[in-house]
Amino acid sequence: MLWQKGLGFHQKVSSLFASFWQQHPLFYLGCSAFLGSSIAIRPSIVFLLPFLLLFYPVKIRSSLQFLSYFLFLLFALFTQRAEDIIGDRDKAPVKGTFKISSLQDKTTFFQKNYFLYKGTLQIDDPKEKQGMNIPCSFSMKKSDPFLRADRDYLIEGDLVKNSSSKHQLKIKKAKPVPGSFSFSAIRYSAKQFIKKMLLEKVPSKESRSLLQALLIGDIEDRRMTFFFQKMGLQHILAISGFHFALLAAFLQTALGWLFSRKVSLVLLLLVISSYAFLIGPSPSVLRAWITISLYFIAILVHRRASALNILGAALLIELSFNPVIICDLGFQLSFICTFAILSFYPIARDFLARDSLQKDSFLSLSNWQKHLLLVRHFFQQATLLTLSVHVFALPVLLFVFQKFPLISLVSNLFVPVFVSISYVLLWAGVLSFPVPYLSTKIHLLNSWFTNLWLELLYRTPPFFDRYLRVEYFPFPVLVAILTMLFFIAVLVFHNRRRKII
Repeated sequence: MLWQKGLGFHQKVSSLFASFWQQHPLFYLGCSAFLGSSIAIRPSIVFLLPFLLLFYPVKIRSSLQFLSYFLFLLFALFTQRAEDIIGDRDKAPVKGTFKISSLQDKTTFFQKNYFLYKGTLQIDDPKEKQGMNIPCSFSMKKSDPFLRADRDYLIEGDLVKNSSSKHQLKIKKAKPVPGSFSFSAIRYSAKQFIKKMLLEKVPSKESRSLLQALLIGDIEDRRMTFFFQKMGLQHILAISGFHFALLAAFLQTALGWLFSRKVSLVLLLLVISSYAFLIGPSPSVLRAWITISLYFIAILVHRRASALNILGAALLIELSFNPVIICDLGFQLSFICTFAILSFYPIARDFLARDSLQKDSFLSLSNWQKHLLLVRHFFQQATLLTLSVHVFALPVLLFVFQKFPLISLVSNLFVPVFVSISYVLLWAGVLSFPVPYLSTKIHLLNSWFTNLWLELLYRTPPFFDRYLRVEYFPFPVLVAILTMLFFIAVLVFHNRRRKII
């Protein structure tokens, strides 16, 4: 009798997952590629768990399953690691072509000024694995001879690994590649122009540092970086889907007053793409740009877009260009948190909606009761969103940092609201430049408002510096927890979707 119940549960789960994957084929293919790259980067028997989730259902149409197997094997066999070169050593000599993706100004604690070059090293040494592309960076003092960021370089030096799974170059020789070209110099010049504009328009140094980070992704205030990390708010300082969504909502509203829906969407795509080009190809920026672009393109061609399919397409595109990008923590958290928002948050919201007032009951309340109810509703939704994201992010953060700031659960309820207001005011000031008086007043207002809530944030009592700490978080435990969360999310999310349909 027991085995019959087990067989029935097995068939039900298999059927449900088969249905889920067939409704979200791009997400299925993206997950297959992600799993293949993960196994190549860090082989472990624990990956058998997510492997079963992907390939256990037997009722998926054969063409989709074949393509999924193919992508899994392709990424598992051909994803190469920097550790294949470095091995157990702290560093290894390398020779190759360094392709610059961004150039930034950096200042150390001792007030020494550096240029930080980020990009990809393509190994050219025939003794090593040719064709391997390794994301890495190197720094140069501003007093040293300047390497122009508008070209590629033939590099000789040492590749050094650090604790954050990122790699640095210690350059011995650098020679320009004839005929090569990079947009990094153009990005750097544009960002310098924006920094100069903010310096003129925003009098508060604290506000200017934050607004600069929100607009172009360059954060130079080390105190602010440290404090935001302590509060669990470091994601706000990195350009991501949060910033792109705010910008798209603001521009769509503004353009909607002037143009038809189709024209405004085309203009919005151009602006969003130009903005992504300005920021540079960081993992979170690419994910945000790809997803939001695919969403608007789907609207333009009158196609219904599944959010999970769009997320899967972005995942597949990024991994196709650079499979090693899965080692980047920003890439990991960007996709994991987005999946949490798309899967867990709607479930929690629907569960809470059971106790919400109907429209007739709401209208019968007094004005102050309506306002209190709306405030309560806002904080309920913010709490659910924060908890949904942290359920998935917590194991990753504990694995990487061995600690988690508990105040993050509270700070993420309020601070994103203040950041949203500052960000919208920032773009309102930037786009109103044809009217200098109006632009100046908006920037002054934004400077005052941003400085106000930053000062309140900085005065958080030390009592709230409480952390959830672990001495060691095993990698197999991380994979097992994320697989279990994924399993639960798919079961509940898909059951909910079928009930709605």
